[in-house]
Amino acid sequence: MARELKFWALAVAVACGAVLAFSTRRPHRAGFRPPPEAATPTLLREQANEAWRRWQAAALELRLAGYRARLEPELEARAAHDLPSIAVLVDAPDSTALLARPIVQAAFDSAWRRLGLGVTKVSVGVIAVLRPERATGESEAGWLSATSYLFPDSTDRATCLVLLPAHAGAVLRNGNRSSGWYASWLLERLGPCAFYARFGVPGLRIRRWLAGHGYELAATPERWNWAEMPDTAGAVPEYPTREMWWRGGVYTLTLGALACFGGRASACRRAVTDNGTLARDSIPRLVSNPYYVPLDRRRLLGSGSFLAAVARSVGPDRFQELWTTELPVDSALSLALREPVGEWTARWQRTIGPAPALTPTPPFAETLAAMLSVVACLGIATLGAARRRVG
Repeated sequence: MARELKFWALAVAVACGAVLAFSTRRPHRAGFRPPPEAATPTLLREQANEAWRRWQAAALELRLAGYRARLEPELEARAAHDLPSIAVLVDAPDSTALLARPIVQAAFDSAWRRLGLGVTKVSVGVIAVLRPERATGESEAGWLSATSYLFPDSTDRATCLVLLPAHAGAVLRNGNRSSGWYASWLLERLGPCAFYARFGVPGLRIRRWLAGHGYELAATPERWNWAEMPDTAGAVPEYPTREMWWRGGVYTLTLGALACFGGRASACRRAVTDNGTLARDSIPRLVSNPYYVPLDRRRLLGSGSFLAAVARSVGPDRFQELWTTELPVDSALSLALREPVGEWTARWQRTIGPAPALTPTPPFAETLAAMLSVVACLGIATLGAARRRVG
């Protein structure tokens, strides 16, 4: 009898152990697949759009790699003869390319000189893709409709490429203008590649930070040429398009950008240093249109000129240390600026436009009229109380 009880007790214990093991098993262990999400039309559309975007990025990256191979002999020849390290390739029909290439090369050479650059460690190649002004929708139009940048990688650590779509007629009409809006437009299109050329490949922390902002903070390099204005180190540079600020734009800003523009240093610090949702191992080699960010998604007003303003303020030596820093970005920026980055950014925002009122503020005339009405009422009440007689 005792043996039978021991047997049944052991069997019950084994059964309870098996039930407990299976009941505490995690649902996402290897071999387990959760039920698939229902294939709704919206989900299918999103998946198709994501697949299309990935295909476009892969096709554009492959095409840029081909352009880089075509530019390599010219870049090597320029380096051997100490010529400016910027080479231009015009992708257009033969007749158009023959006319446009010297114009585009001369325009970018002018922009290169305005930046104070010569022979650099990281060379820049510009691919001008010229299309007819009334181009119809070819399959390539989706790839080549935005200025794109291919940064140095393990296959080529010394070349930064700029893909510049343009209309052939506009280039031929305006390309001979060495100054004015067209030269500034071309200079801005050098974008992050100008920083790579001047300061080399940034450190890992700076690359992650710039990638988290979509390279938006380094989109415009035109205001850091110290050769033009050498006595501005330490000052907060003025925003280049102050006269273009539109007051109604504050209503379309994100709350963080609006708080920073209103002068709140803590909001400015978050707007600058927050890396968003960038994955730890996700640093893209290819980026498109970093200077075009809608106001309703912009984390900092005037963000395209932020890094250029920092460079202009701290000078080339301290900016070089910032560019290759191993410190956290918040600490590195504050160290280079010699003040908290939030406070410096709040002061820099004042060069863009006046601070908006972030709290309800009645007009002065209405406030004065209300105060006078209160004083008059109190005076009448006091006078009436003084004339009262108690019988």
